[in-house]
Order: sequence, then C-alpha cells, then structure tokens
Amino acid sequence: MSEQSSKEEEEEEERLLVKITWNNTQPPSYYDLKWLSKWRYDDRAIAKRRSKTEITTSSLQRIIDYDDDNDSIGGMLRFDYDILHNNNNNNQEEGVYQLLDALFTNGAILITNAPTNPTIVPHIASLLSYPSSLSHGALYGDTFNVISSPDAHNIAYTSFPLRAHQDLAYYESFPGLQILHCLQNGNGIQGGESLLIDALAAAYAFRAIVEEDVFRVLVQTECTFVKQREGASMTYNRPHVVLKQHHHHGHDDGLNGEIVAVNWSPPFEGPPVFSSSSDVELYYAAYHAFQLILNNDNYDYITMDDSSSLYKYISKEQLRLCKDYAKQYTWERKLQPGEMLIFNNRRMLHGRRGFQHAAKKTNIDKSNDDCETGYYERHFKGGYTCMDDTLNRYRTMKRDRHNDDDGGAICNVGHGTTLVP
Repeated sequence: MSEQSSKEEEEEEERLLVKITWNNTQPPSYYDLKWLSKWRYDDRAIAKRRSKTEITTSSLQRIIDYDDDNDSIGGMLRFDYDILHNNNNNNQEEGVYQLLDALFTNGAILITNAPTNPTIVPHIASLLSYPSSLSHGALYGDTFNVISSPDAHNIAYTSFPLRAHQDLAYYESFPGLQILHCLQNGNGIQGGESLLIDALAAAYAFRAIVEEDVFRVLVQTECTFVKQREGASMTYNRPHVVLKQHHHHGHDDGLNGEIVAVNWSPPFEGPPVFSSSSDVELYYAAYHAFQLILNNDNYDYITMDDSSSLYKYISKEQLRLCKDYAKQYTWERKLQPGEMLIFNNRRMLHGRRGFQHAAKKTNIDKSNDDCETGYYERHFKGGYTCMDDTLNRYRTMKRDRHNDDDGGAICNVGHGTTLVP
C-alpha cells in the first residue's frame, strides 16, 4: 500500500458524520460534520467567509511597495516563459498552476522572455484553459493585432490614450483572461505604457470615500453597454457595481454588501436605464467621481466652477481622495518585446498612455536594435479566454493540491458571485 493511499484512508476514517433519520420511508442522510461547521450561518461564520474572498485595498500591498526584484516588476509577479515549457510534464503542470494561482490571487501577472512570434497567445491560452483555448473571437478574431492604424474603428487601434476599461462588456458573459503579448515596441515609440488598476478594490475604496447616495446610484442604475458597427449589434444592461447581499436575522447588508463585480467600459456605453429622473444628475456626478478613482492621468478635477451641480453631491476633498487613490494604485509599464501581460478582464481595468513616434533618425544604430524594421513599430498580439473554462482549470488544480479547510478559498474574480470551494 502506498504512503499516499494510507494517508487518504486515515483521513477517511477520521471523518465525523451526522446521521439524519427521516420520518418517512426515505433512507437516512449523512452529512460531514466538518463541512456543516464550515458552512454555518451565524454572523461570525459569514464574516469569516467574506474575509477570505473579498477584494479590498489591503489586497494591493504589492502594488504600493512597487519594488522590482527577481520575482516582480513594478510590484507585479513575474514569471519566466520557461516555467511553462519544462520537459517534465508534472513540472509544467506545476508552472501552469503557479501562474493561475497568481492570476486569481492578484488579478494579473507578467511573463518575460517569451518568443516574439504570433503563435504564442493561443498556446498560452490552451495551457491556462485546457482543454479549451481562446474565446470571444466573433468580432475581432480568435487573436487580434493591436497596431495603430489611421482608419481604425476602435480607439484601441490608434495612438490615443486609452483610459481604464474592460473589454467586451456588451457580452452577456464577457472574457475572463486577456493576454497581451508585446511583439514590437521600438525605442522610437514615445509613451504607450500599459496601465492596470484593480476595479474591485477601487470600488471598495470609493464606497468609503463618498456619500451613501453616490455609491448607491452606481449599484442601482443599469448602464447600457453597446457595440454597434457593420457586422455587430450587441447591447447588455448591467450596473457598474454589483453587491452580494447577505440576508441574516431578517436584515441584509444593504450597500455594505460584498462587492462581487464592477462593470466599466466608457468607450462602449450607451444611455443608462434610470428608475427615476431624480437620479440622473446624481448618477453623472457619481460617474465623474468613479472615473477619477480609476484613471491616473493629468485630468484636472477641480477646474469646474464652484456652482457646478457636481458639488451638490461630492466635495472637492472627496474628488482629491479619488484622484490620489488612482495615482497610488495604478500599475504602469512600457512592455518590452517578449513580455506578456495576462490579467483578469473581469477584475482588472486596463488602459494605455498615448504614444507617438520620435523624430525620424538619420543615423540608425543597428547594433543597438535600432533597425528600421522595428524602431518605430508598436505591435501587440491579444486574445481572450472564457472565465468559466479558465476558472475550472484553476479550481480543479487547486482542489488536487489542498485538502485543508482554507485550501479552496478563492478571491472574488469579478464575475458577479463568490465561489464555493
């Protein structure tokens, strides 16, 4: 008998079961006592479960520290591409698990030293979502090329700044992971830094900064996310902030419920759905403040006249706090060729600094990789995975590695529900 099977049998023998005998002819039911204790519904147990899944500002200490070391860049965990290509299959599986665990714990990871060829994105997707692969390819293809184009129909394919947003929020179930692989980003490109901010943590901070009604209107008002162009006609209504309501002792948590989703994509938003005309002015004031907490840019938030209706709902000090938060918690990096930014599109908002081409060089130093073919080029390859498929891959791997009570706990991934281990 192997040591592993002996251990499993010992654990099986130690289980305590509660037997329930029914009053009818049904056979008795058996429930694991440890499981029943774990899922009890007293206030303390509910609070404990929430503490294991909720994304708060304290979840972002790594971004605050912002130290570069062997394991991180700008506070983001970094993995070498080779971790996924070990000749030993077991070691490769462990590498995939490490990536997924970091992704679903922190929201994003950076892979370095990847080959700069266009086949890498689908390959990575197949590892992270096995046996599935890429998803949501109807509009842009299974993979897409992020290249500035003069006739672009999407701001992402220009050189303009791109503020924090999620992709494809007009889908009923929009993408889980997004993979952005830098193929070219020459020294002749000025700007173009990639940006990330944790939307769940930002919403948690926003609730603490603003008045209750300001937060409420973002929870109760449904935004219309829309995609209208040749070959596409898609809309979906959902609120900007989604709360999980805990009902106990005849009461619920109201606006203090656990934040389980944030939906934000300004370039693809249509008319909001208001339940009352009295909320219109409040909504746009709240919208203005929320976009401040999500965007670390040079927008001057206090240039409006003091008589602006905005200040009926939000003070200049509250706006300053929102702006300071974005400055403190935004991750920023100009990706280098061979780097892959992978992030949870449901939890993390992404954006980009605007960029331009440097003045044309007359003397190209080819020894320093300043050749004409790449010096002025910026080219990313992108793709998506389905949240359900990728999360299933991660959860089954996690289950195989953890038998203790806390092993199955997973931080909220931003898709509107907490996860039962």
